Order: sequence, then structure tokens, then C-alpha cells
Amino acid sequence: MDNELKIYLIQNLFRFDKVLNKLTGSTWTYLRSRFLDRIKSPESNEELGRWSATDELIAGLLETEAAPLVRHWLNQAYNNEAAYRGIRIEFENLEKMNDIVPEPELEYAPPAENNAIPPGSEKTINAWIPELATPGDYLQPAHTYTLYFKVGDAVDHNLLTGDTGVAALDIPNEGLWLKCVVYSSTVEIPTPEFTLLVPKNGNSVTVSLPIITRLAGEAQLEVLLFTIAQNDSLSVENAPVKELYRKFQLRLQVGKPTGQIEEAEGGLIRNDWVKSPASQLNLPYPHEWTTPPGELNIVVIGGGKAYVSGTSGGKAVNKPMDWPVAPAQVAGLIENVVASAEKFRAKWDNYLNDLDATETMDRLRNFQPEYDWSYLNFRSDQSHEQAWVSAAQSPELKALAFDGYLLYETFFPSGSEIRGVMDELVAGHRINISWVPSGSDGFIPHVPWGLFYTQIPIDSTKAVDGGSFIGLRYRIEYTSHVVQAAPRTLGKVESTYSANLFYWGNNTSDPTYIEASWQQQQLANWQQQLIIPGAGSTNAKKELVSMLNQPAASPLGMIYFFCQCSVGDGNNPVLRFGSTSDAADVVNRMELGILPLQDRPLIFANACTTSTADAYMANELETSFFRRGCRAYLGTEIKVPIRFASRFACIFYNFFFRKVDTSPMAAGEAVAQTRLWLWTQYQNIGGLFYTYINQYELFMAAPEELKNIKNQ
Repeated sequence: MDNELKIYLIQNLFRFDKVLNKLTGSTWTYLRSRFLDRIKSPESNEELGRWSATDELIAGLLETEAAPLVRHWLNQAYNNEAAYRGIRIEFENLEKMNDIVPEPELEYAPPAENNAIPPGSEKTINAWIPELATPGDYLQPAHTYTLYFKVGDAVDHNLLTGDTGVAALDIPNEGLWLKCVVYSSTVEIPTPEFTLLVPKNGNSVTVSLPIITRLAGEAQLEVLLFTIAQNDSLSVENAPVKELYRKFQLRLQVGKPTGQIEEAEGGLIRNDWVKSPASQLNLPYPHEWTTPPGELNIVVIGGGKAYVSGTSGGKAVNKPMDWPVAPAQVAGLIENVVASAEKFRAKWDNYLNDLDATETMDRLRNFQPEYDWSYLNFRSDQSHEQAWVSAAQSPELKALAFDGYLLYETFFPSGSEIRGVMDELVAGHRINISWVPSGSDGFIPHVPWGLFYTQIPIDSTKAVDGGSFIGLRYRIEYTSHVVQAAPRTLGKVESTYSANLFYWGNNTSDPTYIEASWQQQQLANWQQQLIIPGAGSTNAKKELVSMLNQPAASPLGMIYFFCQCSVGDGNNPVLRFGSTSDAADVVNRMELGILPLQDRPLIFANACTTSTADAYMANELETSFFRRGCRAYLGTEIKVPIRFASRFACIFYNFFFRKVDTSPMAAGEAVAQTRLWLWTQYQNIGGLFYTYINQYELFMAAPEELKNIKNQ
């Protein structure tokens, strides 16, 4: 196509702005914005750059519902050469063209708009290199190739196999904006990032990425798909990303293989992880007080790298950074910080437990939200304030802060790029950390992020600042288990069950029994709350084990247990629900259950050390529930004091089950608000000893309620 014909076509495209919007939805907005950005950028002043941008714009439209119209214009021009010969255009005036020139009547009737999508319809994620068209093909070392990406109709020779579908019904009507990142330490990728709009109907544009091979062998590409935080059509290229949607690896053979290539399950794609259905991405926050000032994603991708994206210090961040963490390097530090937390708990048990039941619930009924975590309103009375002053000066808390800072310094070393990003975060920021075992070397099963301390503890006379622990300064999402395409709704709060498994020892002087009874009283008038064992149960253990193994209640949104627990080194969990260590009072790991949990509930393990583990061994209690399909897990780092554990659970319930506020609240946010409330009301830091793992945005709500939030 010669340049004069291209100009003719561009003029028509911009004059038919409204028609193209109707035909393609957001795709035209995206292509138009990208075209204008490219021709305005300093790098595109040369004619060659402008014609390249024009080619991309036309090629993109030919893959949309507007393709017949574009071809019509081409045919019309070819058949009437005088229509475009000698034509000239000022690129700078293109944006104003549809305002200056009235939109003409269409000579071509576009196809009728049809938003109906057949049930089960899927779009395919396609990635292909033309030179790898047949089995056995391979790339040559030190050569440049083009890797193509498209989401839509399946293409021949797609390098991706297995689950490459995106359900069309999951895609919002306005389309799904993605920031795509391709990273590799084995091939060179000059332009590793691009934005892509996946339309509800039709295909995305085809994006081409040059890749330069290096040495012979297996090359591996890490592909990350993020959603974009905003839809501003004039700045979408530079918009910060919001959240990780999908992550997978693509392997390529460079050089002739020396032996038989063993095909991995799923072909050339492996470790594919879909974090959430596309329809439930980019959920807005229901209130200003639950809205963080920004979000930062840290996705560990292996090879000593993490991809860091989002916002920090009011600026967008999107790039790979060094991740200098190895298990051997931090194993001792993790052990030290947990030991220091346990020593603090043992010495300051009374400070942590000083939460009168009646007064606590009265305060919660008069809840006042905190809008700015940088300027908190502390409402503790003189007694609790003085208790905190003493605790903050204690050698036990100073030791915890010291060990917490060493962890912070090791994960985010001073002077490093990632430390600069972390130091720019403001209080209340949300940090989404994704570190899963598949595809990331040096994986650590559990990291006590909440106990990291951000200030250098150089002055031994200075009191510890509770707000400098990461768990009280930021909102933390920590994903360490691969859970595929987990929906973010547990079910309607009025009709979804919660199974509450309580300690049944009946010694009235037993603190665990006293608090279990108090919690049951709090839940007595709540809807859909099952108390296990039930009143008058003749075989408490049988009833409880049955609920753990094959829950009869459905839909089941949460399984909660309040008991005594020991986990050994993390690998041998034993739950004690009675006052003795007899078999009738104890549930061992073989009795916890092995079959899938059909409703994939949230697990709240409110007992001692239900999450803690060292750098080399996963906590088996936690892992066993993820193996069975749970979506998220709330556990403890240490032996949490009994009364504090009881109050923490009740406060969390009031946030999560929508008693404090009737709008849906994410489980991760409910944990953050519970920690913050205890800190501001009582200057109590005990919430740091709880850890929430995996799906932050998990709601006790129906899918329609999330749709309503998105449409507000």
C-alpha cells in the first residue's frame, strides 16, 4: 500500500470516529490513542516512524468488526485512483478532523450490532513465531525473530497450548485493558512491554515483539498480564498497572536439540496461573476509608528478579528489579523474628489481653473510620496508652523491631532500586506480593511480612514505633499458593453458611472454654452461622471431623476454628478441641481431610502458630487446606494470647460479615481494618501476629453485588 493511499484511509478513519467507536467499542479508542501518541513522540518525527504507526493502526482495525468498512474504503480507493492521488494531510490536525469536517453519510452499511455471546464462548491467548510452524522447528542462535501476540480467534501454530482461553462472558462490556510484560534472562527483548485491549466481541490487535536469541539451549520467557488502573484513552500507554491477572512461562528451543525434547504437560506453556476471573478484576473500593492511596505489585519471577509495578511516591513504577533473597540467607532471620515475637507475647500477655468484652463491642458499634493512615486518630484511654508506652520501651519489643528491620533490610537492601520504591510508599498503601513455588527459584514457603520493621533501630533509648511495622503501616496481600481462577465471591451473606468449630472443653476456669463460649454468644443471632459441635452433641469429635472432611452445609463461605494447636516444625499439625490430650479431644493431620472442599471456602485457623514455618518447610496445616482448594487462609505467626485471639476474631467477623458497614468488604481489607482498629482504639499491636494468605479481595457477597460495585 503506497503512502498516498494510507493518507486517504487515515482521513476516512478520523472522519468516521463515531462509526468506528460503535463498531469496535474501546478498540478504536485504543488504536486511535496509540497512533496519536506515536506520531507525536519525538522518536516519530521522521516520515518512516509515521508510516509505521499508520500501518499498525490499519492492521489493528482489520482485525475488528470494522474490517469490512476498512476494506470497503480500500476497494473504493483502488477503483478510483483520483480519490486519493495527490492528497496531503497535516498529522497534527488529525485529532480535530472529526470536529472540523462533518461526518459523512455511510456508503457502506456496517453489520448489525450484536452483543450476544454464545455460552461457553472463549477467546484464545495466541503467541506465535512464524519460523516455528511445525513440530521439531527450532530457532537459530544469535538471530532476530518476531513474536506475535493476539487474544481472540485461535491462530495456526499457536505456541501456547493447554488452558489458553479467556471466557468472553468474563470480559467487561468496555473490554479488558492489559499491560503485558515479557521478561527473559535467556533472550533479548528490546521492547518487553505493551498494552493490549481485549474486546468483548472480536479480536484484539496483533502485537509484534522482536526477540534476539543468544546461545543454543532452552530459552524461557516469563509472561505477566496485568490490568491497567484507568481507562484514560489519552494516557493508557503510561497508566499504572492495577493487579496481576495471569502469569505463565513460554519455553523455546534455540539451536538444534542434541536429543529428544521432552514435551512438558501443556506443551510450550507451563506454570500457567490465572489469579481471578476477568469479570471480577479492577474492582473499585466501596468507600473512601477502604481505598488505599496507591497499590504496588511485587511479582517474583525467578532468576533473582521481581517485577515491580503500580505506584510509589505518586509516580508509576513498571520494571523488573533485583530480588536478592535466598532461603539460606533469611532462614535464621525468620526464625529470629518469630522467636522475638513469641518472647514479647510471653512477657506482655496482659497488655495484649487487656480488651474488656463489653467495652470492646460498645466501641465497635460506634465505629469511626480512619481516612488517612498517615494521620491516625488514637482514641485509647489513659490506661491503655500507658501500657503501650511501657511495651514500646521494653527490651522484648526492641528485639522484635531489630529482627524485623534485619528482614526488611535483607529483602529490600539499602541503596537498591526496590528499596527506593518501598521507602516512597505512604501509610495505608496496598502492597500485593506474589511469590509462588512454580517458576520462581529460591521460593520460601512463608514470610512473616507483617513483622518487618521499616525504621533503622539505631537508638537503643528510643521507643519502638508500632506504626513502623509493615503490618500496621500498609495493607498487605501475600499470595504464596497457586489457586486457579478463584472467584472473588463466597456467596450472599444472607444465605451462605459459615462453619464455626469451637473448643468444647467444659471447665469453667479454662480461658479457652470461656472465650469459645463468649464467641458463640456473639454469633447466636447471626444468620447462617453453624456452631460445631452443636448443643447436646453426643459425639463432638465425630461431628467436627465430619465437617472438616466433607462439609454437609452448602454454600459454605468460611470454616473457622478456635482451639489449641501445635504444628511441630510446621509439618505435623495437631488440633486440640478438648481439655485433655486424649484421642477423643484431638484432631491429628490424618483426620483433617483430604477431599476437595467443593465451595472453596476461606479458612480462619484461630489457634497457635497455624501459619508459621521456617524458610525450608511449609506449614502443613495451611498447605493441606490449599491442597483441598481453599481460596484464602488466615492464620497466626505465634502463640496468640487466648482473650486477644477471641476479640480479634469477633472484630474481624463484624467487618467481614458486614455488621460494621453493610457494603461488601474484602477479607484482606477486613484483616487490615481489624489490625488498625485495635491499634487506634487500644494501641494494641497484637494484630501483627495474624497473617492473611492469598486472595485479598474475597467477599461475603453474591456475584451481582460485585457487578453493582463495578457499575457505580
